[in-house]
Amino acid sequence: LVGLSRGGEYALLIGSRSPHVHAVVSISASPITWVGLGTQGKDVPAWTEGGSGVPFMTSSWARASGLRSALLLGKEWSPATPKNGEANGNPWIPIEKIRGPLLFISGDDDWVLLSTSLARMATIRLHRLRHPYPDVHLHYPGAGHGLGFPPALPCPPPTGVHPVTGVPIDLGGQRATTAAANVDLWPRVIDFLTRYL
Repeated sequence: LVGLSRGGEYALLIGSRSPHVHAVVSISASPITWVGLGTQGKDVPAWTEGGSGVPFMTSSWARASGLRSALLLGKEWSPATPKNGEANGNPWIPIEKIRGPLLFISGDDDWVLLSTSLARMATIRLHRLRHPYPDVHLHYPGAGHGLGFPPALPCPPPTGVHPVTGVPIDLGGQRATTAAANVDLWPRVIDFLTRYL
């Protein structure tokens, strides 16, 4: 599976649950499930399984449990007990259950997610839990959240309107730097998938 942003979160989630997935590429994504988008401030899960919401992280819970501090300090994070129904369990995706290698790709100047820190946290988790498959983290200095677009297509501008929520968004990074990262990363994704599948 290959996914970017919320799609990368989804790829990790499905990969952790399906025995048929043997490699995952997660671009500008999170190994932690987050609240659903476009929910007008309501805490609604982004994902469901069997009719029930998958545990998720809210912004208030992230602040209260110290996630942002852990990301900024480069530390491993484990969630504090949720309060007032902020989540119904651990929002970590059990990426250690993925039956194959993982490739994380991130930009150091991602303003949507601190995706480089999240990817580092994910690789720490995989090593601590002795995931038996390789994991690779490619991070691009100066690149924003707009990674993953094919190199032959125009790179999106760093600022615009979110396609789901309709609110202004800043992806971070410089357009030229992010475009250069996209040119570099696609051969690496193809090489990764060719090598392990």
